[in-house]
This record gives sequence, C-alpha cells and structure tokens, in this order.
Amino acid sequence: MAAVYVEQKDKIKRAKRFMVVGLPENTNRTNDNDREAIAELCHSELKIMPDIVNAQTVGQPRENKPRLVQVTLKSEEQAKMVIHSAKQLRRSRNDNTMTA
Repeated sequence: MAAVYVEQKDKIKRAKRFMVVGLPENTNRTNDNDREAIAELCHSELKIMPDIVNAQTVGQPRENKPRLVQVTLKSEEQAKMVIHSAKQLRRSRNDNTMTA
C-alpha cells in the first residue's frame, strides 16, 4: 500500500515539472537567475505568469551547448498551461527563443 502512495506522490510531483532547453549559459548562473529568466520568457512570449517554485540546472556544462533547466511550478494546471502554450515559441520574434 505504501508503494502505491509513493508512486502517486511522485507522479503528482512530475506533473508540476517541465524542462527548458536552450536557456543561455552565463558565468553568474544561479537557480534564482534561471527562475527570473524563465518567468520573463513565460510572461513576454506566452503571456503567462506561472508560480515558479524551483528552477534547477541539470547536467554538466558543455562547450557551445546550454544545459537543461528543470522547472517546478506550484500546480499541475500551470505546468499544463505552459507546456501547451510552448508551441507559440516557434513563432517568436526573438531569434534566441526561436532557435533554442
């Protein structure tokens, strides 16, 4: 019974997360900087202001390739809205957003 509960809890946690690909690396990169950059991206490109709980860089730095950022939002509904709206990024007027 406990294993089922743990599995359900993990599923709920995963449903609140998504990955961001192509966020530019910088020398002062912190989780707070990533959180601010993702909030700005969501606001300017998707017209959404999600409640970002955490933004964490995943993986080792590599030359000429930015790391993934795992973003955790406050609710599953917000994550679904961002993921559904992410298709709009392909039509972005910002060259950096389109190519990422």
